[in-house]
Amino acid sequence: MLPRSLYELLPYLYLIIGVASGLMIESSLILIASLLLISAGLLTIFMRWNYREDKKLRQQQAAVAAEAAVRQAQHAIETPDKRSGRDRRQRAASHFPLTDYAGRLVQYERRRRDRREYHQQSMA
Repeated sequence: MLPRSLYELLPYLYLIIGVASGLMIESSLILIASLLLISAGLLTIFMRWNYREDKKLRQQQAAVAAEAAVRQAQHAIETPDKRSGRDRRQRAASHFPLTDYAGRLVQYERRRRDRREYHQQSMA
């Protein structure tokens, strides 16, 4: 793995070597090679710049999303529950695992039996 300083200098070295070799040596083959080096250096610089800009944008978007989530959570805590009593009861009863007031797990058949008994008592 290359050291970070050398890694950052590579595209500029490509440009310098490409320009120097194109100006110093009068050969068509060297001219083509120097143009390839120059284009590789420019392409590398552009790709790194583009990646860093995208990364910065993604970080900003993540920060904004996290901030919005915090604001939404605070708003949810501050606002009262405006659902009807029946909706609140149904929602509260749907959390699993089901427990009774003593903290023991409640099995489904026991809940059904208790509901049946409750409805029979209320009908009488």
